[in-house]
Amino acid sequence: MNKIFFYWLVVLLHSIFNIFLWLGWTLNNKLILEIHLSSLLISIYLFYLCKGCVITKLERLLSKSKWTIIDPILNKLGLSLSRNNRTKITLLLFGSSLLITLYKLYI
Repeated sequence: MNKIFFYWLVVLLHSIFNIFLWLGWTLNNKLILEIHLSSLLISIYLFYLCKGCVITKLERLLSKSKWTIIDPILNKLGLSLSRNNRTKITLLLFGSSLLITLYKLYI
């Protein structure tokens, strides 16, 4: 199989995972919320430890592209596609999802 196939597979899985991370709190099942909370905490830790998203780094390795999954959000907000803006928006989304999940689980 070629790199293009793996690239699009990684992008698809990255998209699905991000949708779960950012919207998993919409579910009311306690077990899923606990899995969501664990996934968020692990993702935030890996983001900090690796100085960015590991999956995005893999996408860039496979495609040599500078595009990231957060870029459409930055475009909609009219922000430049800089590493700093990508990090800020990603952490804002992580933080929002984390707070909502903690609220739904424990309050």
